Amino acid sequence: MSDSQELEPYVPTEDVAKLFSVNSTTIRAWVRQGFIKKTSYIKIGHIFRFRVSRVMEDVENLSDGQTEIEEPKQQEPIETAPVEVEEYDLDALVKEL
Repeated sequence: MSDSQELEPYVPTEDVAKLFSVNSTTIRAWVRQGFIKKTSYIKIGHIFRFRVSRVMEDVENLSDGQTEIEEPKQQEPIETAPVEVEEYDLDALVKEL
């Protein structure tokens, strides 16, 4: 690792998003999809911090020949089982109070 990379600061997701003119949600999606390698960022809890030079390398070196990174697709809603809800007579409950 070069001295310049050791001294390079980690920057917030929003800064990387501005660099690529995308939303910060897109940057997080690129991390999940593997476009941005684990060596390019640190994650503490839900907070990401990135080294810009490494992110630039990751995007330039996309191995599948893809020239554009697509916006993440909307996830399909998860089907849930029906839930039985007991009905209450609100007037009767209020009178009890």
